[in-house]
Amino acid sequence: MLTGPDGRCEIMPLTPGKPLGIRKQGGFETCRRQMQKGEGILVFTDGVTEAESKTKGFYGEARLLSLLHGLPARADADVCVGKVLEGIKEFCAGDPQYDDIAIVCVRYNGNSE
Repeated sequence: MLTGPDGRCEIMPLTPGKPLGIRKQGGFETCRRQMQKGEGILVFTDGVTEAESKTKGFYGEARLLSLLHGLPARADADVCVGKVLEGIKEFCAGDPQYDDIAIVCVRYNGNSE
């Protein structure tokens, strides 16, 4: 997902592929995008969107997008990750999870160094 300096958030159009690390010689598709100052990228495993509540189903992309839209513009990467984890925990309300959850968030501050 891509977060903008103005608070917008969108799903980056990527072709789903094989998970990294599954095969030693496995190929994967690359994607290039020039980031603008203040933009961020949030990358996560399917354990985020497939976090499951016994009563509400899966967490899903729509719920994740809604949560990210509610964050302050230019929120620090650690704030973004923390809020996503809080949102999942609240949604699941103590229901056990059976998948890993990994999140990486990077914000570009415009420094070329």
